[in-house]
Amino acid sequence: MKKLIACLLVACSASAIAAPSPLLENALSCKLKDKELATLMRDLAAKQPAFAKPAKQFGAPSADLYRLPQPVSALGYSSAEVVVTPGRILLAVPDKSVSQAVPR
Repeated sequence: MKKLIACLLVACSASAIAAPSPLLENALSCKLKDKELATLMRDLAAKQPAFAKPAKQFGAPSADLYRLPQPVSALGYSSAEVVVTPGRILLAVPDKSVSQAVPR
């Protein structure tokens, strides 16, 4: 099963890199429908391999950092770094890396 998922992710990667994901843009712009919330991370991972595993994880408060091959834009900001919190609210971090933006 894992090999099948990996093959599907590889097959989808070219199209995911070529075009921004409307699902990701909607999530970053707070335009998701209620029914999309429950499967958001699984659906993002299926469309963009960068969401299969966080590039970095933070604790207290916990957050997962995902680095995208191309920047995504939402609400006038653009970034290739996306942070997902336990509440599944996505945030594109402008101008700074997440490591610089997260207080220690």
